[in-house]
Amino acid sequence: MENLWYLFSAYLIIWLALWGYTIRMSRRQTRLANEITSIKDQLSHDTRRG
Repeated sequence: MENLWYLFSAYLIIWLALWGYTIRMSRRQTRLANEITSIKDQLSHDTRRG
């Protein structure tokens, strides 16, 4: 029981890493969705112009 803080520290580091990864992927997904929307708008604008 003396070294229980090692286990706690390891779990804390793992959970923080997973949380950070999730936040990073969420931001990347949002940025890609915005880029796709922008490209679709450009294509529809160019198609209308003909």
